[in-house]
Amino acid sequence: MNLAQQAVIAAGVTDRVQVRRARLPMLPLPLQSFDAVVSNSLVHHMPDPFVFWNELVRLGKPGATVLIMDLFRPESPERARAIVESYAAQEAPVLKEDFYNSLCAAFTLREVRSQIRSRGLGGLVCELASDRHWVVWGHLPRGVQKTPPP
Repeated sequence: MNLAQQAVIAAGVTDRVQVRRARLPMLPLPLQSFDAVVSNSLVHHMPDPFVFWNELVRLGKPGATVLIMDLFRPESPERARAIVESYAAQEAPVLKEDFYNSLCAAFTLREVRSQIRSRGLGGLVCELASDRHWVVWGHLPRGVQKTPPP
């Protein structure tokens, strides 16, 4: 049993919450089958972030609650190194380098806003959540496209 499943059991919500592990794109799940979509630190791992946003639209019901948090790319490599030293100074060098690379691979707030707007999700709110994270939250619109735009 993984930590997510343990948390669901401990919270007593097994009747309402299912933990799934799968790979993007085209998760083997029914269309518009989720009342909520929550993701943490996935988008910066996507070479094409539209794969993520398309799955969000494909799987979330119209009006579904959305909460997405991820790293954002700092304005310079020097700032990324400073963030690593601020939060991971005592970690192993390989973990510090992974954190640095993740920061450099992340999207800026402007890029994320453009991604959600171009996918027809302009009603979602996108803002900074910390000195290294952005958050997108809100509800999927009613009647949003289920397939990628041309």
